Amino acid sequence: MTLANEDSFASEIEAREIPASHLLSVRCTGCGGRALAAPGQERAARCAVCWGGSVIVPARSLPYTAVEGDALVRCDVPEQVRPAYPAPEVSSRDGDAAVRHGIVWPGAVEKLASDGCALGWDVRKQWARGCLPHATTGRPGPPEDSYAVCFAREAWGAWAVYRGGAWKFVWMTGKDLPPFGLGGVTDLREWLADPGRPAAWYDAIRERARLAEVRRKEAARSRPKKGREGA
Repeated sequence: MTLANEDSFASEIEAREIPASHLLSVRCTGCGGRALAAPGQERAARCAVCWGGSVIVPARSLPYTAVEGDALVRCDVPEQVRPAYPAPEVSSRDGDAAVRHGIVWPGAVEKLASDGCALGWDVRKQWARGCLPHATTGRPGPPEDSYAVCFAREAWGAWAVYRGGAWKFVWMTGKDLPPFGLGGVTDLREWLADPGRPAAWYDAIRERARLAEVRRKEAARSRPKKGREGA
């Protein structure tokens, strides 16, 4: 269907956005009255009368549409569903924060920064403190310290983040290399010694990461199920 036809269709159904709702107010395809429909279901939108009048219609037969103004779809939406996510206690953009707070850098961070300096890189250390979101619920976790080591030289750059006693992620980029984040800190040390690595070096890291993901999924499938998982 052409764009012109899409515009024509949008005009015919008279789709209107509803404040504080994901639903749209559209024209019923049955009688021409008003109905509610989820985005993408406008072509199937029908009001309650067209779906069966006073007869109760099974929910499964309704493609997310209802008559506009139906009590079942009216609700008072609070202005703020959940509290705002807490801002960082300390931002990594605050350049002298580590000095002002008397931060003692972890040994692993100091060592990586020192190695980079010895190889001729411009090195910058950063520190931040804030709450990270829970992997499943997204709720803020307890405040944590994060330490970053950033490297720059000519058209090359890299950075690594250390948190909770481990290197959480490493990125390398520059010249013809888009940001590459599959390597670990050992790979980063090799890269800092010679950033002009051949394509095969990156391919080997990609394959290693792929195999690690395969092993992770196999272990997840074979682990004993507990409680409701095994029901």
